[in-house]
Amino acid sequence: MINSIEESYYRINYLAEEPTYEEYYLKSPIKEKVSWQDGSIVWTIESLNEKVEVPAGEFTCIKVVGKSGDFVLERYFAKGVGLVKQRFVSDNMTVEDNLSKFGDAEKDNCLPAKELTIYYPSENVDKLLEDRVVEKFKTGETLVERITELLKSEKYRVLSKNTRLLDIKKGENVLRLNFSKELITEMNAGSGYEALLIDSIVNTYGYNFGVEGVILNVEGKGYESGHFVFGKDEVLKVNR
Repeated sequence: MINSIEESYYRINYLAEEPTYEEYYLKSPIKEKVSWQDGSIVWTIESLNEKVEVPAGEFTCIKVVGKSGDFVLERYFAKGVGLVKQRFVSDNMTVEDNLSKFGDAEKDNCLPAKELTIYYPSENVDKLLEDRVVEKFKTGETLVERITELLKSEKYRVLSKNTRLLDIKKGENVLRLNFSKELITEMNAGSGYEALLIDSIVNTYGYNFGVEGVILNVEGKGYESGHFVFGKDEVLKVNR
């Protein structure tokens, strides 16, 4: 484990983030009595054939035990599955985590779902409309990618098919969006319609990411079209 980010509710891909620490769950060679140390914890592979029964089923596991001065942490890993059980023991307290279900989440109809709010211009181009949709996510699918796909759909048509969201950066209260040049070159809108499209982008991404403002960049620079100019770091308020 190289990063641990608490209370991240927005399905952001953190794989490109710089490592903040290093913790080994397993270390080769995978043999009994092999040990390593992480900080104050000494880890030891105690068994390669530990039978473990959890709500998800019965597994043959590698048992790894970490010992420190005031606690013991047991972890059980099953081949092809991963961590199926964890047991923390300290003084008179014991806390267990057990795998409850394992399989094909899509087939079993238990993919995590999230309600999204989409803003888009009305057909008369006189106001912003609101739509709520429930989307299901597979492992690795991010919130920002799903929002971008929806805004390109025929129903909303806020973004052109060739527009790409190059990267995002979420701060405490501000979300920075960096789009490809097609955001502007393929917009083909008068000032009124463009204003509604900008509002749709700002409010859709901003609302679903729980921020107060959005910075709109194009190819790493500020937003500049024939009708509107926003500085590279100018924050547009989320007002929905």
